[in-house]
Amino acid sequence: MKLFIDLTSRRFVKSAASSAALPSLTLKRRDLLPIEIQFVQRGAAVATPSGTTFTTALKASYADTNFLALAAAGILDLNTIPLEAAFASSPAVVTALLEVKWTSTGEATRTATLPVEVQNSVILGTEATPIAMPDGKATQAQAEAGTDNSAWMTPLRTAQAILRLAATSWESITNKPTTFAPSAHTHTKSEITGLNADLAALATADTGLGQRIDFLAANLDPAALDSIAEAAASIGTIQTALDGKATAAQGAKADTALQPEPVNYLGDYNNGLDYTFGDVVTYTDGLLYKRVSNPNNPGYPPGHFSWALFSASTGSPAYDLWVSAALANKAATGHTHTISEISDYAEPVVVYPSLADFPTPGRLQRLYLADDLGTLWRWTGTTYQQAPGTIDAGEY
Repeated sequence: MKLFIDLTSRRFVKSAASSAALPSLTLKRRDLLPIEIQFVQRGAAVATPSGTTFTTALKASYADTNFLALAAAGILDLNTIPLEAAFASSPAVVTALLEVKWTSTGEATRTATLPVEVQNSVILGTEATPIAMPDGKATQAQAEAGTDNSAWMTPLRTAQAILRLAATSWESITNKPTTFAPSAHTHTKSEITGLNADLAALATADTGLGQRIDFLAANLDPAALDSIAEAAASIGTIQTALDGKATAAQGAKADTALQPEPVNYLGDYNNGLDYTFGDVVTYTDGLLYKRVSNPNNPGYPPGHFSWALFSASTGSPAYDLWVSAALANKAATGHTHTISEISDYAEPVVVYPSLADFPTPGRLQRLYLADDLGTLWRWTGTTYQQAPGTIDAGEY
């Protein structure tokens, strides 16, 4: 049986001179059919390229990888076990596909298929025993090796061959990503190494902390807590006052720059003494004067041109910061104030009839007033110590 295949359309045609498609082919069960393939191009027969190999088979469907019959040495034997099984219920015909695959040197494998009807018109018992069909599918080894041209490639074997070729060398893979970020996913605790142990240790530590807090709450003196709170409030007040003040480095620099120059202060002016240049005295008006010339003329008190008021221009550059006659108007070292004269007083004052009535222990950061004495006292932590000044208990 000669079959014509158009190379352009890869269809079976009726003859070499005709481009009309051959719609189907009718065969008979258990026949032995010699198969000859003739290529056709532009309405004329063409020679088969040298080295071309053919595989001709009968399949139940296009996607079927198992054969009903397979041509060997150019002969298609229709007396096969798979075909006998297809005729087990004695149908009049069995429909199938005739598939021809060919491969020419340097070209890809090509395929042409043709619908076939296999008729059940035979006299049973006169033919030989049906032959078994070989499994024409390629093994995985054949697919990965890529050297066998006679086996059929299933989709699985094709995928395996592609994976084998792709895995030949990691460097040979182009356009691969440089990083492989994991997709969003979750884990159970048991899947994270050491997490359960860490959580158990944290729970133990947390329990220990809670026990220490409970102990403090049960044993800490409330009075001590009050003192801590009061101390914190005082510290906050001090911090507010310190905000915006010079740093230690700035203060040191300013202190160095503003140190007064030494002077030869000789006390109150004595009209009988002979003063020399640079001497400083306090005159009867309460002001400081400095000797600015040296005429060697005792008996000339301040007011004479040889004296000048001690000031920034005649004495230290820092005179107005360090020495001023106005200091004479300041209060004496020992003096008292009423509570109304004390502004922003931070410590609370508690009044008791006498020193003997003071509580023991007292509280820090608190003043105690002995009403009978009008004196203020502080608790040092071990005893009461009198604070400077006196106060009128009636103000409280």
